[in-house]
Amino acid sequence: MLCGCTAYYPQLVHIPLIEGQGDLKIDWTNFLALGGLDEEDGARHGLVGGTLTATYGATDWLAVQGYMGFDILGRAHLQGALGIFNKFDNKTVIELYGGYGIGRSGWKDDKSGNYVDGSYQLTFAQFNIGQNGIGSPNLDYGFGLKSGYIFGTHKAEKQNDGWVVEPSAFLRFGGEKIKISIQVNYLWTKTVSENYYYPLGIGFGLHLNLNTKGKAKNEM
Repeated sequence: MLCGCTAYYPQLVHIPLIEGQGDLKIDWTNFLALGGLDEEDGARHGLVGGTLTATYGATDWLAVQGYMGFDILGRAHLQGALGIFNKFDNKTVIELYGGYGIGRSGWKDDKSGNYVDGSYQLTFAQFNIGQNGIGSPNLDYGFGLKSGYIFGTHKAEKQNDGWVVEPSAFLRFGGEKIKISIQVNYLWTKTVSENYYYPLGIGFGLHLNLNTKGKAKNEM
C-alpha cells in the first residue's frame, strides 16, 4: 500500500565506477521504498518512483555526476556532484564524490489533518568501491557509503536538521553497453520522525555504458 506521509527516503543514486576520461554511464531505475509506518492503521507502507543518474569522466581522474529522483506522489530530489576516481589493474575502481542536493517532502499534519508540503537541502560525500566486467556474465558489483547533512528550508516537527547515512550495494550484468542493474540502499537518520521516512530502498533498472574517447586507460 502506498503512503503519502514521508519526509525522506533513500536516494538510489547509481554507483557508476568510472574508469577514465570520456567514460559516460547513464542509469535508469524503478524503485520501491519500504518501511514507512502509517500512524492511523499501524501498517508498514511502500512508495514507488524512478531515478535517472548520469556520470561522466571529465578527465582521467575527475568525474561529474547529475541525479534526479521522483516518486509517484510528485515529490522530487535533485543533486549534483564532483568526484575523483582511480581504476586499478585488477578491474577494481574507487571513487569519492562530494555534492549538493535539494528535494521536496510532505506529510499529514497530526493536529489539522492537512497535507504539509516541505523541502530540504543536502550536502554530502560518498565513497564507492567495486569491480567492472567480471567473468562471463560481464558482472559489475560494488558498494557505496554516503554521509550527508540535511537541512530544511521549511521547518516542521517531522523534519529537522541533522545527519543521514546511506550504505548501498549493487549488481549489474549483461552486455558491454547495456546491462540490467539491481541496487539496495539503506537509510539511517535521526533528522526525520521515525514514522515519516522509509529506511529501505530497492531498485531495478537499465545501465547504459558509453565511452566517448575509446578504451579507458586510467589504471595502476
